[in-house]
Amino acid sequence: MVQKLKISRTALENRNKELQIKNTYIDAVFQSLLLNIIVIDARDTIVVMNKSAENRIDFPDNPVGVNLFCIPQFESARSELSTSLGETRRTNAFLRVQEMDFGGEAYEVDLYPVILENAAESIIVMVMLNITEKMETKRALNRSERLAAVGQIAAGLAHEINNPMGIILNHVQLIESGKLSDPERKKFAARVKSEIMRVSKLIEKLLSFSKEESGPFKYDYVSVIAGDVLDFFEPGANNATDSGKPCKIREGASLVGLWTVVFKDLPIRVCLSKHADELPVLCDRNAMKQVFINLLSNSFKSIHHDFGMIHINIHSQDNGVTVTLRDNGEGIPQAYMNRIFDPFFTMKRDPMDHESGTGLGLPLCQKIIKNHGGSIAVTSEGRRGTEVRIFIPVKETSFG
Repeated sequence: MVQKLKISRTALENRNKELQIKNTYIDAVFQSLLLNIIVIDARDTIVVMNKSAENRIDFPDNPVGVNLFCIPQFESARSELSTSLGETRRTNAFLRVQEMDFGGEAYEVDLYPVILENAAESIIVMVMLNITEKMETKRALNRSERLAAVGQIAAGLAHEINNPMGIILNHVQLIESGKLSDPERKKFAARVKSEIMRVSKLIEKLLSFSKEESGPFKYDYVSVIAGDVLDFFEPGANNATDSGKPCKIREGASLVGLWTVVFKDLPIRVCLSKHADELPVLCDRNAMKQVFINLLSNSFKSIHHDFGMIHINIHSQDNGVTVTLRDNGEGIPQAYMNRIFDPFFTMKRDPMDHESGTGLGLPLCQKIIKNHGGSIAVTSEGRRGTEVRIFIPVKETSFG
């Protein structure tokens, strides 16, 4: 019996030594991680933590047992961090905070709830990654992109204004010469007026494109906004189907209304339909109106026949609302598709028409949609029409 006890004791001691070595290895790995890992209890008291080589937070020498918010950097972020910790405890689900400031340093914070068996309280493992340098690099790239965009816009603006100003100067000199007949003076004066209106429109569009501020974001239905814009072009929808230009309603959708817009003496039929699952989106109503005005204007200008048709369909999918606008206009050549969102690029420039394109409509639409967290894509089949697809996300916390 004594011999068996000695053998068991020796085996137990060996096993304890192995566990101590493994624990030493695990602790060494834990302490060497480039992540800050802090385990806190239900009272926000630090239970376990490592001190990352990347750590820039001034922790006490012995942080175990210290309340997290007694540390100055965490106290400065108490409001946001307390809310996130409370949400994690309430849902018992993983939560990531993309960027949180701790004493001037930016961190990505992951919160993992841990439920212990037979334990009255849960604990939270907080994993902190210092992303200060990453964010500084991102801001530097954004500044570079903005400067490049400013240079591109400045070059385009100089070119676009220089052309009409040259025409205006030439025509004014001819009018001042006194060598023109009355009909010629009227013709040249009309051209000067047209070019001045072109410059005015260009500056107005540029101001809209460069403007950063936006109106209030409120929940609204995209189909209602689109209908209001169509009423602007042609007051009052005609719900009676025109047999000559039938509205092709998508399966599962219902007709909102039909409009007949006369553009440059050509009738264009506009069909608006939506699905019953349409959800309201958080948006700037006036900005979204501007998107529809620009897209519809592009479609109107692309149609040069008397059987013009534009279909707009709206439905919800993938936690968002999708808007599809398709026309049967002349389309966009494939060679130009990669330039359509470039400022000042346009295929609709007519030197005798101040209503022709400035090349800022689609870039402005793209900017507005991005400000709403969405995306915009354009496809075209040559001379068989163009389709614009817009996706606007719906905030998950808004419903249900």
